[in-house]
Amino acid sequence: MKSKTDARRIQVWVAMADHFLDTETRHDIPITALYCVEAGMTVEEARRVWRTEVIPAVGFNLFLVAGEWAGWDRDWLVHEIERAGPRGRFPWCMLPSRLISLPCNHGVMAAIERCMKILMRIEDVSERTRVARDLAALARHVFDFCAKDFEVLPSEQQQRLAALYPEPVSHALAPALVPGEAKAATRRLEAAFAWRRV
Repeated sequence: MKSKTDARRIQVWVAMADHFLDTETRHDIPITALYCVEAGMTVEEARRVWRTEVIPAVGFNLFLVAGEWAGWDRDWLVHEIERAGPRGRFPWCMLPSRLISLPCNHGVMAAIERCMKILMRIEDVSERTRVARDLAALARHVFDFCAKDFEVLPSEQQQRLAALYPEPVSHALAPALVPGEAKAATRRLEAAFAWRRV
């Protein structure tokens, strides 16, 4: 059965749900934020979707010893969220919000919100998309996930990335860092920008 939900909202569901997989996905935080902005969501609405629509469907994966890591089936995810409705379903909707956010996904949502605020200030759609992709390129270094060497990028892109570091990228992604990770993330970014000091 075809979903009646707006395609952009479904894209938000899929992007948010990916952050509950048992694999590294934090480098996609800026892209998730972009999808929220493109769907016309406010920060508050995105937070509500995260807590009352996505967590009830996939939050269980955070508590499994060997959880799903390869990706959610899109049709299953949409069905689960639509079936549960805006109130979610037991037992996740009955848990205190501080438990729902464990182990680190509260920080992921906080980082999504910060990235949304950056992107909402950009009126031009193509520029907003470019900034989200540049933030994601930086996030790959922050979270040590298949990062590209900045030195081989076109000079225009190098300048755009340099304009985003240390701020706003450090502030935007800070909530998603786990304890002890910040120094290593800074070292990786500094190494990525080493070409600027030559």
